[in-house]
Amino acid sequence: MTTSEWIRAVIIVILAIVLILKQKGLFTSMKEKKKDQDKKAVKARTAELRKEKRARQIQKIQEKQQQNAQILKTSLGGDFAQKSVEVTGMTLHYFEGGQGTSTVLLLHGFASAKEDWTRFAKCLLHEGYRVVAVDLPGFGQNKKDPDVSYDVPTQAKRIRAFTEKLGLKGFHVVGSSIGGTIAGAYTYGFSQDVLTLTLIEPFCVRVPQTSELDELESQGRNPIGIATPEAYDNLLGFLFAQPPALPDSVKRLRAEDAVRNRDFYLKMWREVRSGDLRDPVFGHQANRALGLIIAGDSRRNYRGFGHTNSATAFGHGGAGGQIAWADPETGISLGYCTNGHDRNNLRQARRGIGISSRAAACGID
Repeated sequence: MTTSEWIRAVIIVILAIVLILKQKGLFTSMKEKKKDQDKKAVKARTAELRKEKRARQIQKIQEKQQQNAQILKTSLGGDFAQKSVEVTGMTLHYFEGGQGTSTVLLLHGFASAKEDWTRFAKCLLHEGYRVVAVDLPGFGQNKKDPDVSYDVPTQAKRIRAFTEKLGLKGFHVVGSSIGGTIAGAYTYGFSQDVLTLTLIEPFCVRVPQTSELDELESQGRNPIGIATPEAYDNLLGFLFAQPPALPDSVKRLRAEDAVRNRDFYLKMWREVRSGDLRDPVFGHQANRALGLIIAGDSRRNYRGFGHTNSATAFGHGGAGGQIAWADPETGISLGYCTNGHDRNNLRQARRGIGISSRAAACGID
């Protein structure tokens, strides 16, 4: 072997060793090391910026909560004390006042809060009653957890835990809207606690006449789900024959809350409407409306909808994989008929979901 051939063979062996080490991650050039260091530095800086942004967001939320708490405290005046208590793994905020021997428990309406009882509570106070008004779980100052169940029986049990915590026995219950429904369930289940029950427009009570709300829901519309603060006045006009004269600060607070928690309130609305009715196969909540099914959360495909429908889409699946739905947010509707059942149930379901997903995607910008 000549000298040149020997040198060539040594170079080939060295290159082969470098290649093997590189493949195993045991050899990196200075340039690659610098590149890795730069990547790590960018990643660390990105994480740091995210942490700083999150800290600013938390600070902003805390400042907003303090401002809101001050607004609510001002609306109560000096007659009532703001308090909170831990029950069933959650914090419930409430106010109370009065030294009377007879207590009145006030349960507010849907997407409302305990402060809406202020003027009414002051009248009871002057009549010599002790008054307790609580933010229902999921409303007011309480945490809004989308993974928690807010059906009426569960809410009634939470209120029972609340009254036990406060040591309330032999009291009067007044409930408005969903608070009225919960008050009725509470009285039915724990009648030994209740002296009298007063219901003000209880939620989900069926009457012979078709209400304005029934008509709107049959069209797939829900006045509760407002998208802008300006729409709050329209909501008040729908709910009241004569809307209450709310202070501007309180009205702004309520409007911002309704917009910020729109999806949460709509989810809770569907849950209250459906109760604990679930699909017998998958076990997911059925989200039933007036003879229809509402798409709802990310599991909407288990209810016969596609992955790309909005949460407010409504309709009903038929035998043999037939589909009928309408989406009020995009204006798209779909009807799909079949002439029989597919022997492969999985293929039938996937076909329907695929058709729905593609149709609904036509309305996505």
